[in-house]
Amino acid sequence: MAAGFGSMGFAGVLNRRHVSLSALLSDAPPGSQLGSTASDTVSAVFSDSREAVQYGSTGLFVAIPGARFDGHDFAASVYDSGCRIFALSHPLPL
Repeated sequence: MAAGFGSMGFAGVLNRRHVSLSALLSDAPPGSQLGSTASDTVSAVFSDSREAVQYGSTGLFVAIPGARFDGHDFAASVYDSGCRIFALSHPLPL
């Protein structure tokens, strides 16, 4: 089972049309800072900040640090585009 995806596992999350935020966070490591100003429904998981407008407040933006770009650098613009659910490796002032 993939951490953070509850009993459904990662494949189960991707195969569902909508999933509750509480189900996604059910396996979060102890001490994780969890919070959202959005509804409890996640309609899509995305890491490309350009997709924020498409998914709005029910999309889950996963900020992935990579070799060329760090998704955390785009979190503010994703927030400005309407996204309210984030998976971050460190807190950001949004």
